[in-house]
Amino acid sequence: MRKRFTKILCLALSFIMLAVAFSSCTKKPGLYNWLGIRMDVDYLLKLTLNVGDGDVVYDVPFDEYRNLFAYYKSIISNVTVNENSVAVVATNQQKTAVLKERTEDELAKFYALQSIANKYGVGLTKEDEGAYERAFEKQAKTLADTLTEEDLKGYNGTALEYAKEKYNEVIVNKLRMTPEYFEYLFYKNMLLKRVKQAIVPNLAESIKQCYYHYEEVYIEYVKGDGQSESAAYENIQKAYEELENGADPKDVVKKYSNNSLYTSDMYFDSYGRLVGDSQGSALGTTIVETVFSLEEGEYSGIVTGESSDNQTAYFAIVIRLDFSEDALYSENTIATQMFQYAYVGAKSETTYYTDYNDVLNAYIQNIRIEPYDEGIYDKVAYNTMY
Repeated sequence: MRKRFTKILCLALSFIMLAVAFSSCTKKPGLYNWLGIRMDVDYLLKLTLNVGDGDVVYDVPFDEYRNLFAYYKSIISNVTVNENSVAVVATNQQKTAVLKERTEDELAKFYALQSIANKYGVGLTKEDEGAYERAFEKQAKTLADTLTEEDLKGYNGTALEYAKEKYNEVIVNKLRMTPEYFEYLFYKNMLLKRVKQAIVPNLAESIKQCYYHYEEVYIEYVKGDGQSESAAYENIQKAYEELENGADPKDVVKKYSNNSLYTSDMYFDSYGRLVGDSQGSALGTTIVETVFSLEEGEYSGIVTGESSDNQTAYFAIVIRLDFSEDALYSENTIATQMFQYAYVGAKSETTYYTDYNDVLNAYIQNIRIEPYDEGIYDKVAYNTMY
């Protein structure tokens, strides 16, 4: 009898283990218990914020927590350094601790931003719901409109469906993000922009004291090659004529510039150093002085100079641009650098960045994070969250 019972028990456990193994290959996003069963969870954390106006409580939805956790899980290292400074394989417990810390630090910043935005009356509203889907749809439709029958050959679907798939492939394969994390960043950046605008209004006026914005029609030719020089000069004259006739400068730059480094707009500081350049490269004196001589919206005559390699020279038309408030409040690398520092390579931060950062940090530091349900929270781990 005992042997028969043991066999039945072993058989039952075998079925359970097979079910767990099978479910691990077909897991839907979520939290799983040790049996491989997906748990139904609504909220995971409770965030309490108090900056002197009383407690403000945010219940963090499970899906919001999981989206961040899953993204960080996809990029976390499998190696850690022990107390002897030796690289070793990280345990699931160590990876879980790191993932929880990163996720909760990020959520603290997000909800701090949300609280600040609400205080200034610029928080996310019902009108913002679906903003990501609308923006994604718009971008996909723009791409879909350019697709040809050849592009869609062999694809069983509409041009719009194809475009959406391609955009998601870029998010996953190029940006190395999950679509859910990309959507989270969309709304976070929306909040960041609104909070910056509220704390530091008229940012463009401050930035203009330190930085310059321009683009140029840049046509390069080989020094000593008369034919190359003549062709370059002919094209720069055509470009100038088109500008004189009212053509869009961006279109002219794109049409005539023959060096890909000069087909987009650029920013530089008062010392002529390019913003966003990892080497802190400086522009040539000719271009810098030409920009200085122009008002915003003006373009120069034809200027000429030699490239740094001493093998090529160029003809150029320099166009000084204004500063878009919308772009300056964004989170791209160039905008962030100009917001934070008064010149390339500066160590001290600008007063307006300090004002913004002090407010944000004050909110983050006054957030208390606690599990919505201790039992559920304790089950969140590297090998249970998918």
